[in-house]
Amino acid sequence: MSNPPVAGDLPYLTPKRAKSVRPGDPAQGELAGGGRRYVFVLAPIDESRRPERAHIPKEIPLASDVTTLLAAAKTAVAHVKTTVPFGAPNRSADYAESYEKNRKAIEGNDPNVVDKVLGAMTYFLPLLTGANRAMQIGDVLSGNAAPGMLARLRQISQFTMRTKAGNCNKQSITAFVYLYDHNVRPLAWMHLTNGKHAFVVLGRKAKSGDDPAKWGDTAVVCDPWNNEGYALPAVQGQSILRAKWACGTSTAIFGVE
Repeated sequence: MSNPPVAGDLPYLTPKRAKSVRPGDPAQGELAGGGRRYVFVLAPIDESRRPERAHIPKEIPLASDVTTLLAAAKTAVAHVKTTVPFGAPNRSADYAESYEKNRKAIEGNDPNVVDKVLGAMTYFLPLLTGANRAMQIGDVLSGNAAPGMLARLRQISQFTMRTKAGNCNKQSITAFVYLYDHNVRPLAWMHLTNGKHAFVVLGRKAKSGDDPAKWGDTAVVCDPWNNEGYALPAVQGQSILRAKWACGTSTAIFGVE
């Protein structure tokens, strides 16, 4: 039996057929392996619209089943944790984690009183999400907010990676843009209907509303704020969300099929 796929590393998949019409044109074909067949389309991507890419794997395979979607979701969570390392101001565990991760870099091996004070201040690094919000408001007031929802999400993702801190909204937007740029479809940025949390859902049926029971059995949640990715099968979707967030329904704010 083949090992389960890991996003960005699927050695058991081998190309069976691919062609390119002209240089720069999309190539299409099939990948087969592990008892499954995957249809893919590879198209050039404008690298100038994808900043800070040194840490990103070259590609995530086009997802078509829960296992692959789940691997992609977890890769996106890892990406957010790498690019937004200070965490969220509304998550208490992130303060202690930020302190443990960053204070030594400030204090050095033989810290004096000032070094220790500065090191202690790393405890509050998650609060930098306020700078993130300030940049967003500044763009709106100055007329520099990117036009269109996708362009705006990309802009917010860049702010979040720049400040290295953000709440569930900002972290889930960063994950959404990452997955979008890696051609993972279908993809939706979601808010719980009670307004208390945001995350990304992969594999959700198009125009399936707020009820996870109608999203199909390939739905997978990517939740970098909570450092997790998990399957959301239709029959259990509401109960899983309700157990985590006291709300069993969620609205798609923006999505692509």
